Amino acid sequence: MTQQAHRILIGIAGGSGSGKTLVAKTIYRELGSDRVVIIDQDSYYKDLDDVPIRERDQRNFDHPEAFDYGLMKQQMRDLLDGKTVHQPIYDYTRHARTSEGTTPSMPTPATLTNSANPRPDGRPSYNAMHPRLMSVA
Repeated sequence: MTQQAHRILIGIAGGSGSGKTLVAKTIYRELGSDRVVIIDQDSYYKDLDDVPIRERDQRNFDHPEAFDYGLMKQQMRDLLDGKTVHQPIYDYTRHARTSEGTTPSMPTPATLTNSANPRPDGRPSYNAMHPRLMSVA
């Protein structure tokens, strides 16, 4: 009988400029890519490629509705279930996902996410994303 790997999600929540990315990158650097994968909320901005550029520039990218939470949640679930995901690559200059493809991410013991708005309602809780997740408040 093969034992299923135990995987955890570490959620780092905070406002813009609060140090979320620094904390995530430090954990990643200290533990290594074989132990931690990062799901960066900024990779999950909604793709606005079909919206005229002038309208894109007027969007509020700090608002929770700016993010594709469906894809982000699914990819976190998949990683925790041991599946490889393909994270989108976002081009901030165009406010759209790049046509260069995605970044493959393999499942690791820890999935790290840094998020200013971890839920669409803005509350810092991850427990609705997967049965094994605990609230990070």
